[in-house]
Amino acid sequence: MSYKSNGAGWDLTQVQKLVDDLAESLGRSVAVDNPALELVCASAQIGAIDDRRIAAIIDRSSPPEPVPWMLGYGLQDAVSHVRLPANPDFDMLARVCFPVRRNNRLLGYLWLFDEPPVTDEEIEAATALSGTLAGLLGGGPHGAVGRAGRARTLTSDILGGVEGAVARAVEQGYLPEDGALAVQVVRLEGPAARLDAVGQGDDDVLQRLLFELGRVHPLRPFLVSDGVGGVDGKDVLVVVERSRSAVESCRVATDLGQAVASTGARVEAVGSSEIESSGVAEGSMRRARFLSEVAALAGLGEQPLSWENAGAWRLLYGWQLTGATVQALSPEAHRLTMAGNADQWRTALSYLDHGRNTTATSASLFIHRATLHYRLQRIRDVVGGVLDDGWSSSAFHIALRLHALLEGRRRDGAAVPTPPALPGWADVSAPRNDTAGSLT
Repeated sequence: MSYKSNGAGWDLTQVQKLVDDLAESLGRSVAVDNPALELVCASAQIGAIDDRRIAAIIDRSSPPEPVPWMLGYGLQDAVSHVRLPANPDFDMLARVCFPVRRNNRLLGYLWLFDEPPVTDEEIEAATALSGTLAGLLGGGPHGAVGRAGRARTLTSDILGGVEGAVARAVEQGYLPEDGALAVQVVRLEGPAARLDAVGQGDDDVLQRLLFELGRVHPLRPFLVSDGVGGVDGKDVLVVVERSRSAVESCRVATDLGQAVASTGARVEAVGSSEIESSGVAEGSMRRARFLSEVAALAGLGEQPLSWENAGAWRLLYGWQLTGATVQALSPEAHRLTMAGNADQWRTALSYLDHGRNTTATSASLFIHRATLHYRLQRIRDVVGGVLDDGWSSSAFHIALRLHALLEGRRRDGAAVPTPPALPGWADVSAPRNDTAGSLT
């Protein structure tokens, strides 16, 4: 059983044959994973099997929960076989891992179940096969390195509005034939030293990700590049995907998240925007990049914030997400936040979030309505009549919402969730727009 490439990546037919031959000669099951511990191919089942292998074969997706435990045995740095004990917590049998490397670069893992215990002769045979697989899984214009480079070029062409770029990506197997075309800007956190070329430096998290994500994905392929550079010292990936539903879009996020986790990095934030036509593709990337900054401040992690569901956050597009913007948007909001009483600006924000409904506002703040009216009067003493002027209060509201986001980051020294989504603001749990894309 293998996930065959369609010409853009590996020729898995030969890999599958070698795996099947080894399984037959050893009389036990053999499997090959990529560096993200996702199944590439597996032999027919012979002997013992566990839930992780079953899930990988049936669902084409291995459970991510055991990954940190597995990596704890030094798989990423191993140059010879590693024995993993059984783990009842994950319903995993004991297994032996054989790293597949070429020029010291990790290309994948070959696995044998260690029940009955693998013999020295079997270890020798599996080690020999891992060396053969290294020549098939990496390097050259048809390997993962070459694919990552071509993916970068196609991503740049699509976002630059190059005619026929999407059709070319579909033809070469880098994008599905249908679905809504969208761009994601993914901000990463982790120990990364940026280099100039794919395939150089095992310590470069971003390049390791590009190498890994350049491999063929079994369900919905997507493009990935590092074309937008770093933001605030973070590494950034640009993903172009084509999904028919929120479920498929989430599958892309899962593939990406597993690859990120395999490097020791983590996803800090994801912003996305649909690409409706080639003429606005570059603008879609800018919008996605802006929303990744909002999502980073909000502490959303792997949960994407899309332009289609971003609500009033879109009104801040083009502005820097700083305290200076709070002051520029609404001097009254700046004056209130600088007055030294956090209860006042939080009360004003809640009051506007709840459409000036005093009952709902007092309930959300857990205060008596009389206390709310007293606070509102004190707020008016500071800001004047801005609460009673529709146009001015709109800017006041947006400025306070931005201040709340910035204040949460400053207070905890890390991203914190935004207040609950309310009408007019982003409901980040809302499904994405599933309208089919028109670019072909």
